[in-house]
Amino acid sequence: MMLEMSCDDDHESPLHNWLEVGLKKAEKARSSARPSDRDRLSKEIDSFLQEPNEAEDANPFTWWQVNQLQYPSLAVVARSYLGVPSTSVASERVFSKCGRVCSERRSLLSPEHVEQLVFLSKNISI
Repeated sequence: MMLEMSCDDDHESPLHNWLEVGLKKAEKARSSARPSDRDRLSKEIDSFLQEPNEAEDANPFTWWQVNQLQYPSLAVVARSYLGVPSTSVASERVFSKCGRVCSERRSLLSPEHVEQLVFLSKNISI
């Protein structure tokens, strides 16, 4: 699955910046970044940004498996970010817990005490 982004001549799109951060991690793993490596990475990013967008229901893992040889450095970045689960369940539970802790009867609790009560209730199971 590809993100729909515009490709400007100055290469300052949010996707380009995001990829640059990931690629810097890959460069640090190497002993030294040569100018030829930088040119290769820049061409790889430009080629990736020129790819047509995939269907919205396409599987990004399948796309990267097929295209990992064409974009080897970007595939490393994609593996590290695509593995992160996208869910808000844990944060929703914390907000629900905060709502129960901060009731009318406890309206004078300081923020520090609310934080301590929520932390204790999430980490101590009785």
